[in-house]
Amino acid sequence: MTDANALSDYQFDVAGIKELGFALGLPAVIVTETRNRVHRDEAMCIVLGHLTIPVRLHTMSTTFGRSRSSLCEIFHHVIIKLYDRWGSLLYLNKKLLAQNMDRYCDAVTAKGAPLSNVFGFIDGTTLQTCRISSTGSGENLQWQVYCGHKRIHCLNYQAVTAPDGICLHFFGPVEGRQHDATMLRHSGLMEQFANDRFLFEGKVMYGDLAYGIMPFLLSGFKGNSLTAKRQEFNKWMS
Repeated sequence: MTDANALSDYQFDVAGIKELGFALGLPAVIVTETRNRVHRDEAMCIVLGHLTIPVRLHTMSTTFGRSRSSLCEIFHHVIIKLYDRWGSLLYLNKKLLAQNMDRYCDAVTAKGAPLSNVFGFIDGTTLQTCRISSTGSGENLQWQVYCGHKRIHCLNYQAVTAPDGICLHFFGPVEGRQHDATMLRHSGLMEQFANDRFLFEGKVMYGDLAYGIMPFLLSGFKGNSLTAKRQEFNKWMS
């Protein structure tokens, strides 16, 4: 496999794939519950390939010479192992924030933002799902995952992204009917900030208008008749 093909299919060059698997603490040979054996580098290619673009296991089976069931098991086995080891960093990576808080704020300001205390950007992401069928009891749960605004059935996820593209926080999924502001409340993220004033005092995230304004969170100005200064603020922060 060439570096060009690796970058196209897996978003890493060959050396990067090898380094990533080692850095994540995966063993040199991975053995699944049904005794499927796979080398660490191949396992990383399976995971990265499946995450990079929506690709069918049938297509991947041609690439890797493995059955769809084997690919599915390897993928989920590795994902579970990674989550078990690193999952605590997904909710809120305070160590990374403590090391880079000032650098993040400076990077936002350097891009022309009128604020000097923004360390990250919060947003919700929608993942479309199929319409849920009625349960055996006859209960119809499809309305819980139906987003009236987008008119689709979906699950919602929340993330905070740093200026360098690293995600500092993940939360979800929640039902598609939940508003972004409601998802933020359920996540408990603001309480985490309040409980660590030493790190977050005077710092804020920036989000779209749906979030409003609260401690540790700012959004743009609403309205159709904004002053020139407010329009300029929204432009620079968008």
